[in-house]
Amino acid sequence: MISETIIALIIIGCTANKERIIYKDGVFSNGYQAKESTGYISTTAEYHDQIVISIILSKNNYINFKTNSVTDLSPYKYLSFVVSWEQEGVNLGLAVSIGNDDSMKPIQVTSGMAVNRLNRVYVDISSLTANSTKDSLVRIFKTDKTDSTIYFNDIKFTEEKGTEGIYSFSTDMDETDGTKTCFIVLFIALLFMAL
Repeated sequence: MISETIIALIIIGCTANKERIIYKDGVFSNGYQAKESTGYISTTAEYHDQIVISIILSKNNYINFKTNSVTDLSPYKYLSFVVSWEQEGVNLGLAVSIGNDDSMKPIQVTSGMAVNRLNRVYVDISSLTANSTKDSLVRIFKTDKTDSTIYFNDIKFTEEKGTEGIYSFSTDMDETDGTKTCFIVLFIALLFMAL
């Protein structure tokens, strides 16, 4: 009885953080596509051995992610993504908006970011998603004054804020959803119960 309770608690803990993936490693999910963006875009670019979205953006240009269905975003507090760029001396400025409401003010990305690194960013979108069903549009704006090629990967809505940070290309990022850790803990618990 105790062992079943432990396994149930591990499974509940492993699935507690809700995520809704938009794009990861060259694959769009949940009906999302990159549509009607204002820059030249490739959704299958290769960048440091990863398949990513590559887009050239100027100030006030943006990348759109759309799905054909209206989505309940109320469980999600954050939009998270990995972003990188190569222009030395450029402090990349980004902002995010959710939905087709043109009066909606974009939320600035305030995470510290570094050029030629993998930057894991979390943007608090709870003011845009609280207790509401939003239209299907996710828009990431460029706010600095330079023209830049920007690389995006692992774009998702999350319920909880994971580990933000700046990583080198040779360093594995933390798996913010904890899936690998959960499976390891579950495996060890099952192994322990078998003894």
